[in-house]
Amino acid sequence: MAKQKSKNSKGIIAAIIIITIFIIFVAWLRFDYTYTNPGGLGPNCVESINFICQNPIYNHSTGNIIVTIGQSTSINWTTANFVFVQYETPILNEIPNVSFTSYNANTTYGVKGKGLPTGKNITLSLPVSGPVSRGIVMYGQIWVQYTTQQNNTPQYVEMATIDIKAS
Repeated sequence: MAKQKSKNSKGIIAAIIIITIFIIFVAWLRFDYTYTNPGGLGPNCVESINFICQNPIYNHSTGNIIVTIGQSTSINWTTANFVFVQYETPILNEIPNVSFTSYNANTTYGVKGKGLPTGKNITLSLPVSGPVSRGIVMYGQIWVQYTTQQNNTPQYVEMATIDIKAS
């Protein structure tokens, strides 16, 4: 009889350990998701180092993402063309395969001529390709093509990763 109780106790202890590990794992997943995406399913804007990305919203009347961005690279940009690059857009030579200079490319917005000084934030209206139904979550990145006084050759950089729910 004592052996029977011992076997049952070991089984119960093993089951409790397995359930505890499962609960800890689920709690960790929930914490990890909440930490990386505090708003649930958008809006979320995670900036790359030396960049600012804040308050993304989707405007149904214009079909644009409105977002505040900025840069603190210690270099003033003399020209800057910003785009929202939707998830799964092809990348060629480490640059998204989109137009950075023509508005009709659906994902392009230009601030050409104004540039973006270091330490400055601006609010942009970035077009999204096609109409987006309410409840759909858009995933992508904000990229910029910029030049500086020291280098007139266009440079490209991903400023932020964004997910935003069209509500």
